[in-house]
Amino acid sequence: MEPPRFKFTLRSLMTAVAIVALMAWGCMLWHRSAEFAAEASEHGVRCSIHETNVTLIDFQRGRWYPGNLNAHDPRRILHEQWARYEDRMYRKYRRAAFLPWLPVSPDLPAPLDPWLDGPKKRTITKGHSPAWNWWWW
Repeated sequence: MEPPRFKFTLRSLMTAVAIVALMAWGCMLWHRSAEFAAEASEHGVRCSIHETNVTLIDFQRGRWYPGNLNAHDPRRILHEQWARYEDRMYRKYRRAAFLPWLPVSPDLPAPLDPWLDGPKKRTITKGHSPAWNWWWW
């Protein structure tokens, strides 16, 4: 007895294409979710670093000066701003990792860093190499 032959019909071909498309879509979502999870964990680590720096500044200032004299410490304010920024980015990417099929808004602008974005910011124009980089050329 011969086994029944499979007959290629339009319905079976459309079903096969739909199954392959769903598998490709699932792989794409899985990959996208993994990328967002990695980004969320990076922002989570940065957030904890800045929160630890705020705690260390509080401890150092509170140890030597009684009272809360460190509320206007520029280092503390900077680390608080960065901790809030990194926390918002962590929550954004964690949500995107759990819901990878939804669109993700662009990243928020980072807070200004007075050491990098202040009046002493080094701008390198095209065709000009900094003094410390002369020996690479």
